[in-house]
Amino acid sequence: MAHTDVSVSVVIPAYNCADTIGTAIQSAVAQTSPADEIIVVDDGSEDDTLSELARFDQHINLIQQANQGAAIARQTGTNVARGEYIAYLDADDWWPSGKLAEARELLAREPIHFLMADLRRARPGARPDEYSERNITHFPRTQKHLEGHLISSTPHNLYRLPVERAVRLLLSGFPVFPSATVIRRAAIQSVGGWDGRFRRCQDFDLGLRLAEQYPLHFYDSVHAILGIHDGNEDQRFYSIMQLSGDIQVLKTRLGGQYPSEYKKRVARALSNKHYSLAKTYATSGRPTQSIRTYVKGLRWPGNRLKIFCRLSFLGRF
Repeated sequence: MAHTDVSVSVVIPAYNCADTIGTAIQSAVAQTSPADEIIVVDDGSEDDTLSELARFDQHINLIQQANQGAAIARQTGTNVARGEYIAYLDADDWWPSGKLAEARELLAREPIHFLMADLRRARPGARPDEYSERNITHFPRTQKHLEGHLISSTPHNLYRLPVERAVRLLLSGFPVFPSATVIRRAAIQSVGGWDGRFRRCQDFDLGLRLAEQYPLHFYDSVHAILGIHDGNEDQRFYSIMQLSGDIQVLKTRLGGQYPSEYKKRVARALSNKHYSLAKTYATSGRPTQSIRTYVKGLRWPGNRLKIFCRLSFLGRF
């Protein structure tokens, strides 16, 4: 079949993930259309991760490095990969068995640089009927961005968003999860690769840089299961960390190299992120951080009236 001609390398960053890495690798090994190679980059693990990886010696190319963060680990794997495309898989996630077969079929039919798909969440060992709702259901405005961009010559649920629409989708808050992406290796390298400055939300950063140069293809089907564990189970804490990381990424888009219209959209995105972060602080019982974040949000256009109302309610005006 034509799709077997599309070479795909799997890159898995691993750090202190002995409890989950086996499930992740097994899901990559068990694909109905096997990957051309599976690269695991151990980022200086100090637990039993290496012992777990030893069980898959015959299936993986293991690279070891000192701890430098997930972004550098992904880039290390990308640099040595031989495939035309990279399918990233985080060590606490797993894939449906047909993910690579479907991705290859799409890649063979359509010129794609940046492919994202939908996902669900679950605890390790959960049955499929116990998985969460699809991620797209939490972002109802996504359909507005997709409208009018369905590709009729491919499976009915593949969309091609031109650069401006793709950037708007990501700035609106739709997340980029590495485990649900397949990206042309040359495209990753052309935008400078993964940025090690960001310990969190480096996927948002790379996604924006790709969307700023290439159309974004969104496949409206589940291609990854995100594992729920102690590190992401507390939704408020997780949201605070993610929103804070998103803000840091967005601030790098305010430099002189970006067009003024683009920076206006970034400023509105920063307003939305600050407003959401302040509300999350408030519901987490952290009023001082909430007020400080609301005040910082006044710098950006978009939510100033709502912020003034919130601060007035809190007795700050």
